[in-house]
Amino acid sequence: VGAIYDKLKMPHYHVLGNHDFSVPDSLKQRVPDKLGMPARYYDFVKNGRRFIVLDGNDISFHGWPQGSDQYEKAVIYYEKHGNGSPRWNGAIGPEQIAWLKGRLDLATENAEKVILFCHFPVWPENIHNLWNDGELLELIAKYPVVKAWVNGHNHAGNYAEKDGVHYLTLKGMVDTERNSWAVFSIRGDEIIVKGYGREADRVLGLKQK
Repeated sequence: VGAIYDKLKMPHYHVLGNHDFSVPDSLKQRVPDKLGMPARYYDFVKNGRRFIVLDGNDISFHGWPQGSDQYEKAVIYYEKHGNGSPRWNGAIGPEQIAWLKGRLDLATENAEKVILFCHFPVWPENIHNLWNDGELLELIAKYPVVKAWVNGHNHAGNYAEKDGVHYLTLKGMVDTERNSWAVFSIRGDEIIVKGYGREADRVLGLKQK
């Protein structure tokens, strides 16, 4: 798929998911470079809007080689915070949380609307959510500039609005005979989602909070 995707004649960006690390342990640290990513998490600004890409595999069992320091940190974290959540989920660690806060502070200073992207959901409550979904929701609630969180992971899809923020889980392109994808257009104070296959059309208003 990568060879086809890389033929796109426009800027393109990746979000790391758990299946991206379905490679031998010896190759896991090469995954972001293989995808041409500037880092495991990053952001960029287009037309006064800030797009923030998060790495929900930051603390995880699949994102790092067994025996590595990061893997052992996941073992300790899961024992304290897993609460029975599936091991194929993950969490965003304190260093990335601090980075995210800094980017949201910058977006606030620049009056930029923010859309967050992560492979894993945080809302509504669901078995697929990040292990520290509550921590993320608490942070987002402090920043009115955040307008949407877009994710995958839950192949059935999902949607909810909370405190003026849209939480959209795009349907999976697997486990089905009918494909699913979407094209997003941002026009003024709306995100227009054109769904294909199993994905629904939506108009998401970017409300002022």
